[in-house]
Amino acid sequence: MSIPQDGLAESTKGKGEDGGAFEVLADVVKVLRRANEFFKSQPSWFQSLYGSSSIPLSHDTFQAKLDVDAITRTTAVREAFLPAEDATYEAWRWISRQFADCNSQIRSLRLRSGLLALPDEILSLVLHFASQQEDDDPGVAAKKTINEAIKLSHVCSRFRGLIISAAEFWRRITPQMHPEVVSMCFSRCGAGVQIVISTSYQGELQDFARSVVTKARLWRRFEYTNDRRSHLPLIVHDLATLRNETIGCHTLFLDELSIRYPPSALALAQIIGNFSTPLHFYSVWVSPSLQRMFCENFVPVSFSGTNTLTLLSIHLSFLNDDHIFNTADLATFLSSCPSLAKFIMRLDDCTKVAALSENWTRITSRIGEVEFSFVYCSAVVASTLLHAVHFPAVRSMHLLCNSQELDDDYSDVHCQKALEALFPTPNEFPNLEHLDIEIREGPLETEPTEYEYTPSELISIPFHNLPHLRTLRLSTWSSPLQALPDDINLTKLTRLEISNCWAMEFSWFEELFTKIAAHRRHLGDGVMVPPLVVAVADAHWEEKAQALTRNSTGSNTIGGASANALPAENIIENEVVVPARE
Repeated sequence: MSIPQDGLAESTKGKGEDGGAFEVLADVVKVLRRANEFFKSQPSWFQSLYGSSSIPLSHDTFQAKLDVDAITRTTAVREAFLPAEDATYEAWRWISRQFADCNSQIRSLRLRSGLLALPDEILSLVLHFASQQEDDDPGVAAKKTINEAIKLSHVCSRFRGLIISAAEFWRRITPQMHPEVVSMCFSRCGAGVQIVISTSYQGELQDFARSVVTKARLWRRFEYTNDRRSHLPLIVHDLATLRNETIGCHTLFLDELSIRYPPSALALAQIIGNFSTPLHFYSVWVSPSLQRMFCENFVPVSFSGTNTLTLLSIHLSFLNDDHIFNTADLATFLSSCPSLAKFIMRLDDCTKVAALSENWTRITSRIGEVEFSFVYCSAVVASTLLHAVHFPAVRSMHLLCNSQELDDDYSDVHCQKALEALFPTPNEFPNLEHLDIEIREGPLETEPTEYEYTPSELISIPFHNLPHLRTLRLSTWSSPLQALPDDINLTKLTRLEISNCWAMEFSWFEELFTKIAAHRRHLGDGVMVPPLVVAVADAHWEEKAQALTRNSTGSNTIGGASANALPAENIIENEVVVPARE
């Protein structure tokens, strides 16, 4: 080993002589290299010269005297080793410490060099990513993020300049912050403020509300989250304060509103009326630019923001049997949203629905995309919803429900009944073209697992009431399916996806494939039929599906510009997905 003294001397950047360190290191290396040659040639030097052998522990005074003499010799050898051990330890400690300092400086210089090479725009993005903190409570996460941004701003003047001037570091404001920090965030972020009020904050909202309402014109997003089930009176008090302090405020650029309450809030609306409750503190605002609204455990009421609303998400958890779902309230709100394009609704444990009045006029919605989740819900929920609202413009639907029944033998809580209620006739959703059906066997919060499960009622997909489908995706997990009916009219279908269908038998898929082909074949010459793409994943019989779809001829042919005009090899298109398994 040679010490690159010239290179090391240059690395000192003209700070003076090295104090002879490199010369000493060179001498140490030379000595150790020569010593290592001896060490390698004598790996058991001590044992070969001074080692003792095992003997029986019988009475032997002569051997005892020999052992005493051996102890004296070995002690002398150890004394010879002590200076070498001390010297090598001190040398190792010094060298290791200097080596660690070198490595640390290399890492620091590499980081500094990289940061110096980054333009301000890229470095600002890096710092913003580094400042982001996560927490289950959004208010706590916002406060931690601001604190981290402040820490980063103290690293150097460049960091400070970038962080102070970049609005994205200061957008989220929460009552957990000190009032001076709140003022600082407003002054630094300008427009695009996100107000976050969460469960962890247990103080009075009056002062915070007064401080932020004067800057309402800067709000872009407002989030209120409180899931403390046993503190509903306190929640109502806070909401009443929030409402009183923000009456008439102009949230001109607010485009997202997210409000999440505990399930007990449903009882409050039921007791004192949906329109008079403090749950609707937002209804006193002027919000002409609102685009998205997320609601949990309450049905919103109409206000100025509904005119521009394009996305609505509602999640209701009916954990108490006394809670009743009022579809009229939902229908009334939907009627006030002329620009609504997508509607997401999830209902949990909903078994009771308020009856519609005799003079109720069914509301027609122009929504084009819906996502419905019915989790342990009775069929009357779906049927009453469709009696309250008609969705003739829906072109895309994601439907999720569970196939596991309740213990009550007379219960109508089962996805089969929900399917029948949602698709009673082909005219219920006359423009539905894209359908994604997911059927879980248990709670949605648990990860689905493959296991033996046999519900008392098999599941039947109402294909006869879905004549206009262009894409169909089925995920039935561990729920088995009923035999197919004869009247399957899926002439317009262009894509069929079978995913996560562990309990689906290949015979069921084969029958569906064959009946689609047979119906298309019977259409006659000159009828335009689009090609059908088939994708299969996680169904245990992917290879069989691949063979069926790729080798289909005659009665199994699917697709083509004309049902009978082209040879089979030119008119079938397949995409069989066979994922790799771990």
